[in-house]
Amino acid sequence: MSENKFKLLLISDSIIPHNSANSVHVMKMASAFAENKLSTVLFAKKNQKIESHNDLYDVYNVKENFTLKLTNKLNKLHSRFISLFVFPSQILFDYERKSVMIYSLNVYSAYILSLFGYNVIYESHSMIKNRIYNFFEKSLFKNDSCKKIVAISNSLKTDLIKKYKLHHDKIVVLPDAADSVELDEVPPFSLKGDSGKINIGYVGSLHSGKGIELISEIALKINTINFHIVGGNENQIDTWQKKHSEDNNIFFYGHQSQKVIPSFLKSFDAVLLPNQRSVFGADGKEDIGKYTSPMKLFEYMSSKKVIFASDLPILREVLSEENSILINPDMVDEWVEQLKKFNESPDSYKSLAEKAHKLFLRNYTYNSRAFKINNVIRSVM
Repeated sequence: MSENKFKLLLISDSIIPHNSANSVHVMKMASAFAENKLSTVLFAKKNQKIESHNDLYDVYNVKENFTLKLTNKLNKLHSRFISLFVFPSQILFDYERKSVMIYSLNVYSAYILSLFGYNVIYESHSMIKNRIYNFFEKSLFKNDSCKKIVAISNSLKTDLIKKYKLHHDKIVVLPDAADSVELDEVPPFSLKGDSGKINIGYVGSLHSGKGIELISEIALKINTINFHIVGGNENQIDTWQKKHSEDNNIFFYGHQSQKVIPSFLKSFDAVLLPNQRSVFGADGKEDIGKYTSPMKLFEYMSSKKVIFASDLPILREVLSEENSILINPDMVDEWVEQLKKFNESPDSYKSLAEKAHKLFLRNYTYNSRAFKINNVIRSVM
C-alpha cells in the first residue's frame, strides 16, 4: 500500500499513561494506523505524575512509529478546556485543513474542528446521558464536515440512528481489537497456586458489572481450580483479597503492563468474560453494558484459549457456540457446572479456542481494524 499524502490526527479524551482500556486502545490504534502507512499524530491528555513520555511507547508495548502530543491535565474542568480549546488551537495553527483527516474519539474537539471545515470521522463507544455531551454530538452529526461515524457495536449503531435520526450508511461498525501475538515466542508467567490444578484466568478491570462478583462466587464453589485475577486497583484488590483470605484457589495480581499480559494469557488453560447485563466504567455513572466491545475479549481470542463468556447479545456480535462456551450471567451454578466439565476434559475444548483464534486473525487485529478505517477515510477524502 502506498503511503497516504495526508496526516491522520487522532484525537482522544484519554489520559496517558493510565490503567484504563481507552488509553490502551488509542495508543494501539495510533501505532496500527502508522503500520498502515498513515502518518499519525495522537493528541491526548498527560498524567502529570509522569515527568517524561519518552518511554510511553514501551509502556504500551507499541512501536515508536507515530507522534505523541500530550497536554497537561490539571482537573476535570481543565480537561474540558483542553478538548474545546487547546487541541483545536494546536491543530488550527499547525495543520492546514486540506492536509489532514481528523479521527476523533473526543466529541468536543471534533465539533470545534468541524466548524472550521476540517474533515472529521468520529468514533463512538457508548451512548452518554449528558445534555451538554449530547448537544455537541448532535451538532457534530449535523455538520457536513462529519464524514462518517465509527461505532464499536451494532447495538450502538442502532441506537445512534434512532436517537439522532441518522442515515444507516453514515455509521460503520468496527468492534475493538487486540494485537496479534506470536504465541511461541511468549514466555509463560509463573502463576501462584497448586501446580496440579488447571488455571482459569480473568484479565481486566474490577469495576461494577465486569463480573468479579460472579468469579468470586464460582471460586467458592470449586476448590479444584485455580482462579487468577489480573487487574484492579489497590483498594479493589484489598477488598477481594480480604473476602478470600481463607481460600487457596483465587489469586490477585493487580494491574499489569501490556508487555506482561500475553505471558499471563499463555499460562492460563481457559479465560473468563463474565460481563453482567449492566457494566459501568471507572466513574460508575454510565451503563455501557449494552454497547461494550471488550478489549479483553479480543486479547483472549488472540491467545488461543478457551473462552467462557456471558451469553449476552452484545458478546454474541462476536462469539457463538462454535468458538466459546456461552453461559447465563445470572446463573452461578451453570458457570460452576461448565467449568467442572472443562476441568474433567480440557483437551476436548481445544477446537473452540482454535476457531476463536482464526476468527480473531481474520477480523479483529489492530492492524486489520486500522486497514478498514483507512478504507473508510479514502472513501470520503
